Formats: sequence, structure tokens, C-alpha cells
Amino acid sequence: MIRSASDRRADLRREITAYARRLTATSGLQGFTVEDLCEHAGISRRTFFNYFPGKEQAVIGEYGDGVDPAAVDAFLDGRADGIKGVSPNLLEDLLALAAAHFAVIGLTPAEAGAFFAAAHREPKLVEQLMRRGEEHHRYMTMLVGTREGLVSEHPVARMAVTLCDAIVQSAVRQFLSPDNTNTLPEIFRSRLDAAKQIFTAALQN
Repeated sequence: MIRSASDRRADLRREITAYARRLTATSGLQGFTVEDLCEHAGISRRTFFNYFPGKEQAVIGEYGDGVDPAAVDAFLDGRADGIKGVSPNLLEDLLALAAAHFAVIGLTPAEAGAFFAAAHREPKLVEQLMRRGEEHHRYMTMLVGTREGLVSEHPVARMAVTLCDAIVQSAVRQFLSPDNTNTLPEIFRSRLDAAKQIFTAALQN
């Protein structure tokens, strides 16, 4: 299959980000230059700045590179006709969207380790990560609101995303543990089943 120009650009951005994280983990942000990243990627300095505003942003990565348009469309189309209130499969579909995101970025223990090491060495990256997290939460809340027909920033949309984030964070920790043998979607499913048990018990009281 012939890859589009946008796909190739996304691939190159991810490669630059992976290399920038490895360098940051070992040498810190001051331990390498934009030229080092350009040489690794085989691009000019001018081209680099078409991809990222600077080194810090290269380490964080481009948010859009983790978005799977087909998965987003499937999520938006996931509400069945005739449903009143919130879709019963909303959380399940949110986790499917999260799984697609991690598949796109190729989450592995090695890549995650490089990222965490980079953030540990350069704490100011954590501030950018927090801003990225807020951006992600707003984006996902917008998707939920669009799908479910809710007004912007509706409490139900925000809580659905918050619950999904909690499940994802717990699942990713297990996925990245050395003794894990399960796939990320499998862990998502087990976490979701546990959450359903808790909510079902609460509703019975």
C-alpha cells in the first residue's frame, strides 16, 4: 500500500521524537542540538522547524500523530439510533479509541521508558505534559459531546473522559510492567469489567 505524504511526515515526526527522547534521557535537553536531530533524521534545520517549534516540543511529540481518523469516525458513529440518555457502550468505545491511539504511536516498554527517563531528567517537560493532558481532555470531551448530543463541557462528557483516563492510566501501568503477558486491549477490558462491577453494586443500594 502506498503511504500518503501526511503518513510519511507523521512517521518522520515520530522518529525524531523517539530519538530526541533517548538523547534527553541520557544527556538532558542541553546535551544535544537541533542539528543532531536533523542529522539523525536526514533533514535540514529549516525542515525540522516545519515539524517542531523546538527541541522540547520534539521530545513531547506531536499530538495529532497519535490520532487515528478512522477510529475517531468509528467512535462518533458508535451511538445507536433510538438511544435515550447516555450510550451504554460509551466507556467501551472510549477505550477502543484509546487502544487505537496507542497502536498508532506504537507504545512499548522501551519507548515508554525513554519518555519517562527524559521527563525525569528534565522536570520542565512535565509542565508541557500537563498542558498536553489538558488539551487531550478537552478534545476527548468535545468528541463525547458531539457523539452524545451534549452541550460543550457537559458534566457527563467530562466525567466519561475522566473515568476513561483513570482506566487507561491503570491499564498502561500493568502493560508496561516487566511481568505483563496481556495485550493492552485485554487489560482495558478487565479494568472496564471491574469498574462495571463497582457501579452495578452502587446502583443496587
